[in-house]
Amino acid sequence: AYSWLASFGFTGTFAIASIFAGRIADSYNRGLVVSVAAVIWSIFLGMGSLSGDFSHLFASRSAMGLAQAVTTPSSYTLLAEITPKEKIAYANSVFSLGIYLGGGLASLSILLDQSIGWRGAGIAVSGFGLVSALIGAVVIRDPRHVATTTTTTTTTSADAATGDKDADDDADGHAVTIANRKEDNDPIYAGSNAAAAAATTTTATIYCY
Repeated sequence: AYSWLASFGFTGTFAIASIFAGRIADSYNRGLVVSVAAVIWSIFLGMGSLSGDFSHLFASRSAMGLAQAVTTPSSYTLLAEITPKEKIAYANSVFSLGIYLGGGLASLSILLDQSIGWRGAGIAVSGFGLVSALIGAVVIRDPRHVATTTTTTTTTSADAATGDKDADDDADGHAVTIANRKEDNDPIYAGSNAAAAAATTTTATIYCY
């Protein structure tokens, strides 16, 4: 029975889904793809742990294979884009270490099996997977889906000198507006307008999903 679960149930669907996984990674936000795939994987692991017969368990394993296949192209291409070129090899080695380290730790699940049974072990790992997926959704950012907007605000020294007032008093005590000064070629306005403008640029980063 296990051979069917491991081969056709998981590996077979994993191989078939891998054909389309690259297209998904090219078309959608890869950080979100990885997180959603982890959620699906965890949910079906939990459902398989609660299955009542072999057909349900087989279906859950197949769904896990589909979900896991999607993560591979998204993960490797993300690493290539967010890692400096001189550190790509090291990043891939760390990523590969996680795969085999996780496989080694998975063998320790037998300890959970002995204490809470295989169903309980599956549900426990499923819960851990959901938490990891939520963390990934917050932390992982796809550079292709980050939009940057720039807003420039310019304030002239004339505005600063007048305190943004529209009028002040001239030597005779009459109200003289900035607009009137401009029309009359007032030397005070001209001198202020000749000063360099102070520009403030604000850059906002917007994460698009």
